[in-house]
Formats: sequence, C-alpha cells, structure tokens
Amino acid sequence: MVKEIPDGQEKCKALQKELENLHETLTKTEESLERVRGSEASLMSSVEGLQEVKMVLDARVTELDEELKAEIGRYQSLKQEDAAKQVEIGKLTGKVRELEEAKMSLGNQLTELHTASQQEKEDRAKEAAAMQEAKQLLIKHKLDLQSQLMDKETQLAKLEAEFGESKEVAHKVQTMLRDESAALQNKLASEEQAKADLQHQMEELEQRSNMQLSALNENLATLRSDLSQADTRKQELEKVVDELRGEAAVLEATIQNNQDERRTLLERCLASEGDVEKLQTKVVELRRKLDDAQAAMHELGRENQNLQIVQSKQMARKWADDTEVKSCMACDKAFSVTVRRHHCRQCGNIFCNECSAKSATIASSKKPVRVCDNCYSELTS
Repeated sequence: MVKEIPDGQEKCKALQKELENLHETLTKTEESLERVRGSEASLMSSVEGLQEVKMVLDARVTELDEELKAEIGRYQSLKQEDAAKQVEIGKLTGKVRELEEAKMSLGNQLTELHTASQQEKEDRAKEAAAMQEAKQLLIKHKLDLQSQLMDKETQLAKLEAEFGESKEVAHKVQTMLRDESAALQNKLASEEQAKADLQHQMEELEQRSNMQLSALNENLATLRSDLSQADTRKQELEKVVDELRGEAAVLEATIQNNQDERRTLLERCLASEGDVEKLQTKVVELRRKLDDAQAAMHELGRENQNLQIVQSKQMARKWADDTEVKSCMACDKAFSVTVRRHHCRQCGNIFCNECSAKSATIASSKKPVRVCDNCYSELTS
C-alpha cells in the first residue's frame, strides 16, 4: 500500500502534464483556426474585388457592343446611300444608252454602239459581281459575330431582299432598254433627217454624261473607301471584343481558383473543428481521469493515514522483557524448560509455541516471520 502512493502521485503528475499539453494543442488549434478564418475573409474580399472588376468589364463590353451597333447602323446607312447612287447610276446609264441608241441611227455605228453597250453591260455585271463578293465577305464577317448580333439577322435579311429587288429592277430596266432599242431601230428611217441635230445634242449629252460619270465614279470611290474604313473599324472592334472575352475568361478562371481555395479552406476549417471537438472530448476524458486519479489520491491519502496510525501504534509497542513475563500472554500457559518463550515480531509480546506458530510478512521484514494469532488475523485481513 505504501508503494502505491508514489505510483499514484506519478500517474497524477503525468496526467496533469498530458492535460497541459492538450491545453497547449487546443490553443494552437484555435490560433490556426483564427488564421484560417482571417485568410478566408481576405479571400472573400479579393473575390468581391474580382467581381467588381468583372462588372466593370461587363459594362465595357456593353459599351463596345453599343459602339458596334452604331457602326453597323452607319454601315447600313452607307449601303442605303450606295443603293441610291446605284439607282442614279442606273438612270444615267439609261440616258447614256438612249444617246448611244440615238447614235446607232447612223448604220454601222449602231452596231458598234450595240457592242459597246453589251461590253458596258458586262462591265456592270462584273462590278455587280464584285459588289456581290464584297457583300458576301461582309456577310461572312457578320456571321462571325452572329452569336452576339443575332438581332441583326433581320436587318441583313432585309438588305438581301432589297438587293434582290434592286436586281429585279435592273433586269426590268434592261428589258425596257432592249424594247426601246427595238423601237428606236424601227424609227431609224424616220429619224435620219434629224441626224445632225441629234448628233449635236448627243455630243452635248455625252459631255454632260461624262462629267456626271466622273462625279459618280468619285462618289463611288469615296463610298468604297468609307466601306473599307468601316470594315477596318469592325475588325478592330472584333479584336477588342476578343481581347475582352479573353480577359473575362481569365477573370472567371481566377474566380474559380479562388472559390476552390475557399472551398479547401472551408474543408480544412471543418476538419480543424472536428479535431477541436475530438480534443475537447479527449480533454473531458482526461479531466474525468484526473478526477478519478485525485479521488484515488484522496483514497490513498486516507489509507496512508490509516497505515501511519497503525505504524505509530506498532512503534508504540515495546518488546516484552523475558524476565518479566512468566506465562503465555494468550493462553496463560506457564513457561518452563519444555514450554519456551517466543516473541511476536509484530506486537512484541511473548507467547508459547502453539499461540505463535504462524508466520506472516510485516512492514519491517521482507521474509515471513513468527507472529501471534491476533496479529496474523490483522495482517491477513
């Protein structure tokens, strides 16, 4: 029992030390949790900043879309002006053809003028084909932007319809010119007398038509340069839109990475909270063990006190003197040569052999020694 007291004290000290270590671990865990929460707050603020930047870029994209719409409107107005110019060119071409047909009243010159008119038609057809190819290129560019300019498809369809209508009108004009050419051929004989006057008028009209054609060619060149500038501006806007899309994709990827980091931190926070809960459970268990150890210490203290009382009682006992004791202190048998005296090693009294025949281990001896019956009962109980 005496040896168990220092063992219990050592266990108590070990439990107290382990409890202090657990408190330190819990403090460190709480500090790391606070740091994680701080980093989470900073990440949330950075995500909010990135969202603001994204909103600004969205506003910029909206502005560029509006500018692109304005450029498309300008392009459509230029197309309308071009169509009007083409109508004027058609009218002037009709007048020139009328003059050429009037000139064809001079026999062989009529055939030459007819050939020239055919060549003029082929040139106009080539120009129309070139304009058609340019329009096809513009339609391809518009189709590239179709994902963002779906609302412009209706306008393009209208433009195509107008172009078809203009082709039909041109075809009708050509048919009318052919009919008028036939009529003029029929009237050739009757108009030979007015040949000189018509020739003079034709020269004047040729000069006027040449001047008008030069002016129209200049206007056409201006319109073509405007169209090329509009195409260049559209390409620049497409490049800007592509760059903004790339930046938006980069920002979205950054936001996704921040969200993944935030999710990872949240998982770490949850894991840390689980560890904290485990540590708290362990602390509760250790506190319970500490309480049990303290209760065991109190119990050992009480037993120690009892042992000290017993030891003090034993120390207070005196070794009985052989000369003073004449008989057994248990059965009162008188001592003689055959009945010898025997001291009890626990209480120190003198007994006969029958009353002290048993052996037991006592505190002052590691080996079993002779004790009386009463001390044997106390030691074994």
